[in-house]
Amino acid sequence: MQPHVILIVDDLESDRRLLELAFQKSTQLRIGGLLENGEQTMDYLKGTGPYADREKYPFPEVVILNYRMPRISGVEVLEWLRTQALPPLKVMVISGSLDAENKRRVLELGAWCYFEKPMELTGWSEMARYVENILSGSEQG
Repeated sequence: MQPHVILIVDDLESDRRLLELAFQKSTQLRIGGLLENGEQTMDYLKGTGPYADREKYPFPEVVILNYRMPRISGVEVLEWLRTQALPPLKVMVISGSLDAENKRRVLELGAWCYFEKPMELTGWSEMARYVENILSGSEQG
């Protein structure tokens, strides 16, 4: 069985690194890309610009998307996704805040789930296990 492809998008390098460390441990998940903004995310998902090679940059099953980013936010990416004819995609929005209005908004826009960013690596690892379990069908999303 091929590993599930995950796309990680966060403007903070430290958070991208923590996500990378957490998701690297899984044999069932593979990181397709580590991106730092919404513009790169749109290009990656469309397969344009530097992301045109789908062998090198496969279309992901899951996007881990930061809520707040400069220029194009996670919310704007979700709004854009609603207008695109792309393969099925689960979007997990992560944020430094558990603001109920933010959560409501992203879920309304089609996000699969909304998580507060963990403070420790173990929390990131638990997030990776959650994604792995959902994709393997052992948990309900």
